[in-house]
Amino acid sequence: MFIAHGEWLRKYSRWILGAVLLILVPGFVVLFSTTGGSHRRQGELPLIHGKPVNPAEYQQARESAYAQLVLNTGRAPRRTPDTEAQVTQEAVLRLLLLEKARQLGIRVTDEQLTGYLQRLPLFADSQGRFDPERYRQTLIVLRNQGISEAAFEQLLREQLIISQLHDLVASAAKVTPAEARLHAGPLQEKVALHYVAFRVADFTNTVTVTDDEAKKYFADNQESFREPEKLKVRYALVPFAQARASITIGDDELTEYYELNKYRFKDDKGDPKPLDAVKDDLRKELLDIRAERKAGDQATELSVKLVFEPGSPRPDLAKLAAPLGATIGETGYFLADDEVPGVNAGRAFVTAAFSLSPESPFSDPVRGEDGYYVLELLDRKPSAIPAWETARPKVMDQLRRIRAYDALVKHGTELAQQIQKAVAAGTNFVAACAAQRLEVQTTKPFRLGAEPSDLPAAARVAQMAIGMTTNAVSGFVPGADGGLIFHVAERAAPEPGEIEKQQPEFASQLLQRKREALWRDWLNALWSQSQVDLRLPPRPAAETPEKS
Repeated sequence: MFIAHGEWLRKYSRWILGAVLLILVPGFVVLFSTTGGSHRRQGELPLIHGKPVNPAEYQQARESAYAQLVLNTGRAPRRTPDTEAQVTQEAVLRLLLLEKARQLGIRVTDEQLTGYLQRLPLFADSQGRFDPERYRQTLIVLRNQGISEAAFEQLLREQLIISQLHDLVASAAKVTPAEARLHAGPLQEKVALHYVAFRVADFTNTVTVTDDEAKKYFADNQESFREPEKLKVRYALVPFAQARASITIGDDELTEYYELNKYRFKDDKGDPKPLDAVKDDLRKELLDIRAERKAGDQATELSVKLVFEPGSPRPDLAKLAAPLGATIGETGYFLADDEVPGVNAGRAFVTAAFSLSPESPFSDPVRGEDGYYVLELLDRKPSAIPAWETARPKVMDQLRRIRAYDALVKHGTELAQQIQKAVAAGTNFVAACAAQRLEVQTTKPFRLGAEPSDLPAAARVAQMAIGMTTNAVSGFVPGADGGLIFHVAERAAPEPGEIEKQQPEFASQLLQRKREALWRDWLNALWSQSQVDLRLPPRPAAETPEKS
């Protein structure tokens, strides 16, 4: 067990996966829309240029694609036709990109990969140096997600290769000073808006839904009411507190630990404080480290004892955990996005639980706030479409909200047209709104390159306002919880020198957009020219809802 930096893992394990994903972002391949691929028998290899892909290379690409999916979602995904299709498409795209990189002589050596890993801030200590212990701690978190060290390093190597290919393709994008100025100019203008806001909640009581209408909606949209997979587990908790009670820190150990860490405890002059001044803090810190290491070792010992051969009796978790003084608990059924009551291990606990199966019902140790957890799968309820009586309240509520939103959009669109006609005829916006008994609000002047954060649908409003003249009235602009109609009350040209000041920033943004657009176009062309047939298996027939 590598628990020397337990405090670091406790503080940062929740975002390690997010940080790992950021590592991979520079070369991350976003799945794009394709029309290739017909539905064939399961197990057939995809075709490129009419020929089956290399089985070993395809399997490796699928493993990398699956690992990427785990890192994106933070957990092992449920195996569904959609998931399998996504992994298949990503795997084939990965094969195409890696082959193109080979043709262009792009490669990443072991030395380059090692150097890259050692320069990542995620694995750096407080002095900015590579900390092998932090790297091992990250591997523990990844292993709990089903990603081995070899798989992570292979994925990272491939992403570095794809990143280099991306940079090579995207390097053809250029931005001239004239383009940058043309792009920056309108975004430096300032506008002030009048607007009228609407809430969908105000229309909820204006619509009705009958049982027959709801039943038909449910029949037509059963998948949207599917209940996700849920499971329950038994767990053994090896607590830090119990391990701490059995540990004694001698004076020699404390002195040695002080000598290694004294520069972390400085006085006002920047000199290390004497041992006596920090002894209590050091003792507690060292106790925590030793307790975590001992609890981790005990949990690992337990998980090893739980390994069993197929066909042999299933080990008894409670019986094997008893000599360790572990706490045995049992959860209720929970979903993949739930927080489990009574468990202090966050997402790692849930992720580990959903990676279990009848064939592999016991987990590796999962670190929590209070100790290490070893999980046992007790039962799993597959995803299913509920019976009508169970789904009825949710169906009624969803259909009512849809109709309320439709009513809002219809009402807002009609009002916008009336106000536009009134303003075109010479009535000012405020007066036209008053005639409709609408309350008008006004924004402070804001730069069009920035979103007016106090508005609903702010991003869309800012985009629309760029192309609107003073006194122009928008149509109805829908948002997540309502919408608005707005009017350009004032529009001011950029201040002298403002365009030149901001031009480099906008040039950089424009170049980045052009690079990504060029990369997407190149990806689609590569896919099309490669004549890909994914040979996906046929989808299963639609499910029948459970009976009451």
